[in-house]
Amino acid sequence: MSVMRAHRLREDSGQRPKRWFGIARSLRFLAWTWLAFAVPSFSGSVAAETDTPVASGMRTLGDAGRAFFDGVRAGADEGFEVELFARFETESGLPLELAAGPPWPFLVRQDGASVEPDQLRVSAYEEARLGVACVVVIDVSPTMSGVIDSVRDATFSFFERIGPMDRVAVVSASARPVLLADFDTSLGAIEVMLEGLGVERDPSPTRLLDAVDLAVRHVRASAPAARSLVLVISDGSDGGSARSLEQVREAAISTEAVRIPIYGVVLNDRSFGERTPRLLRELAEATGAGWIELPSPEELPLVQTFFEDLWRRMRRSAVIRFSASMDGRSHALELIADGRVEPGVRVVAFPRRLWNPLPSPLSSLGWVLLLAIVAGALVLVGALAWRAGLRRSGSLVMIRDHASPVRFPLRRGLNEVGSMEENDIVISAPAVSRMHAVVRVSRLGAEIHDRDSTNGTWVNERCVRAARLEHGDEVRLGDVQLRYER
Repeated sequence: MSVMRAHRLREDSGQRPKRWFGIARSLRFLAWTWLAFAVPSFSGSVAAETDTPVASGMRTLGDAGRAFFDGVRAGADEGFEVELFARFETESGLPLELAAGPPWPFLVRQDGASVEPDQLRVSAYEEARLGVACVVVIDVSPTMSGVIDSVRDATFSFFERIGPMDRVAVVSASARPVLLADFDTSLGAIEVMLEGLGVERDPSPTRLLDAVDLAVRHVRASAPAARSLVLVISDGSDGGSARSLEQVREAAISTEAVRIPIYGVVLNDRSFGERTPRLLRELAEATGAGWIELPSPEELPLVQTFFEDLWRRMRRSAVIRFSASMDGRSHALELIADGRVEPGVRVVAFPRRLWNPLPSPLSSLGWVLLLAIVAGALVLVGALAWRAGLRRSGSLVMIRDHASPVRFPLRRGLNEVGSMEENDIVISAPAVSRMHAVVRVSRLGAEIHDRDSTNGTWVNERCVRAARLEHGDEVRLGDVQLRYER
């Protein structure tokens, strides 16, 4: 077996790489300290409030375009950025490609004041390498007895498009809605559970709206990703829910930080009579999502295109970023396109950061504080560098017969592993797929995700789709043996 060099990572046979993380963090600390005293606050990049939401020279979406403001978060990964999640689409739901720079076809407002267009940075959601949290609501009421196999097939088809950063939960809809699997349940365990899923025998009316409401509340309480959605697979009937259509709609599109699109797949069994997909259609239209009705199980292949469109809308949506002062307060964010606020104000609590831009230029007292802080920071540099080894991200060590082990240092974030040169860690071996696996390193530790490889990803001799790594775990990619070291 030959081993090629790791792309963008240094291999080290037997010696640990030098740890400069502490110094790097200290330099970043000093940079933010300087910004805190030497420049005006973020308010300097916010234009004065205006009564005219469409600025001069601003592009428009046109008659065929529409915008959806799905969510916002602030201060992720201990940063100073606000992230807005939006979709810009044609009337038929196709993603609109945005220009590489301003003027943008939208304005962003924070607390009523416009953010300067040149302060905004826009990218596609898939380029930001962020996951999607999905809750699948499956109708298991007696009226679904003739199409339950089709429901199971549709769900498995949806799971085929799940990426390594995505998370899935499952809710059953019947006379008593139940959360069958939360976001911590592995996809493999969910698939095994669905294999044995059957219809309920309780003839009581289906509480479909209550099940959708349970899915929405689960997203709001514990969604692990920046974007989320609810997918409902049902015949569209509801007969006994405590929650009304208007209450579920308001829960999904409220002014909280995230709007939750609700997609619908309506499978009708004609033996129980005609049913209208009104509930799912209205929920989908109100939340900026989509729906499809399949009059018979034979038309199930149509759902493939529906799922492809769904994921394209999610992954080609926009992430709009700008820097802001993390002051620990709640702020109102607006996205304005073609003079319309889409869909309204979203309120998000900013985390509190110790170092933030001050509201005025540097004063005499500011200089004194700056010098004192810089002096203290320099004293800490040595200690931070010394302790950097305690915060290292770990390594994958390749075990080779009759040769020294090869160490692949991991970095914070995603580390792609495979035989293709574009990977972060390149292992040239016949049993290793081109894009075999990805190792995600965060403050909480490391976890490995298989990328539908041919020969599988094994942790401690157990084939896994995803697994958390602990120090000393044996990892095997095909026939290549590695060990995770923290």
